[in-house]
Amino acid sequence: MQKLNLSAGSENKFSEFISQLGKEKIALISHTDLDGIASAKIVSDVIDPDFIYLLNYNDLNDTLIKELEKKKVCHVIFTDLFIKEEIFVREIEKFSDTLIIDHHPFLINFNSNKTTFLNVEGNQAFCATYICYLLLSKIKDLEYLDWLVACACIADWQFLDNKPWIEKIFEKYGDIFEHHGKEIRKSGKFWDLQWKL
Repeated sequence: MQKLNLSAGSENKFSEFISQLGKEKIALISHTDLDGIASAKIVSDVIDPDFIYLLNYNDLNDTLIKELEKKKVCHVIFTDLFIKEEIFVREIEKFSDTLIIDHHPFLINFNSNKTTFLNVEGNQAFCATYICYLLLSKIKDLEYLDWLVACACIADWQFLDNKPWIEKIFEKYGDIFEHHGKEIRKSGKFWDLQWKL
């Protein structure tokens, strides 16, 4: 399994967040693209969230904060969402512990005693799904979802820094990983499947 080279946060802080999950309500919030949906699938197969939201960036607002608070959510997990406003995170911290797993270039390191922010931006070109897969595979065997992770990598154009892994997954399912620079072959099982998804 490949090692994460985090530019923000630590795997120890991630483990602490996961270990504190119990009977309190958990909300999982992710983006609406394939990377966001696949990230949510990976997380929800390991952690059983009470609420799952697939949102766009403009939905990260006061209305969402009020809804989470009204539903008495104590743990919020964000995947594949670039959060721009520090005040948004700090408002959620008033009632919830927060985990943010992302790969977009970030302006603010949100880590605090209430927020665990993990990001590889600048260190490794991984999509959020692959990051979730690496982290959560240490808790549960997720090999049955490797095909979905590979599709998310392709859809998000994040397949060079994890090329040896992608090549193995393609081969496992009878496809051949081919690329020219940053361009991938736009045909084959995985290209067609990620396009349908």
